[in-house]
Amino acid sequence: MEKLGVDIKLLIAQITNFILFFIVFKKLVSKPFKNFLDDERKKEELKEKLDSAIKEFEVKKQSDEKNFKEKFEKEKQKIIKETREEAEKKRTEMLNETEEEIGRLKTKTKEELEKSRQIMEKQLKKDIVTLGIEIVRTGFKNYLTPQTMKELTATMIKNAVKEN
Repeated sequence: MEKLGVDIKLLIAQITNFILFFIVFKKLVSKPFKNFLDDERKKEELKEKLDSAIKEFEVKKQSDEKNFKEKFEKEKQKIIKETREEAEKKRTEMLNETEEEIGRLKTKTKEELEKSRQIMEKQLKKDIVTLGIEIVRTGFKNYLTPQTMKELTATMIKNAVKEN
């Protein structure tokens, strides 16, 4: 090999140097660098998982908010509907009660008016009888005897009582 211009001692020294360099590189540089890269990859994976979890959480949160709003809106509409129905029911009840009260008042008023009319008729008849008696006393006083006036008065009273 010396003919080729290669020194074997130098070649062995370089191979030994290369092997030593390779061992030192592998032990001191390669492993820590590989560990560093592995750590960085793990951190990146963890970051991606966290980002994914955050996105899932945000999606779930938005979905929950939407569901809550829908549920709230449905409940609100239900309460409004129930309140309207209840108010309408109360209104109807109040109208019915008012109509019944009006009917009772009309009946009572009619009865009172009828009683008043009857009382007034009785009073009017009494007044007519009294007036008739007075007319007989004063008007026919000169023409009738006291006995005839008494009979005429009794007849008028009897007829007035029959009409009642």
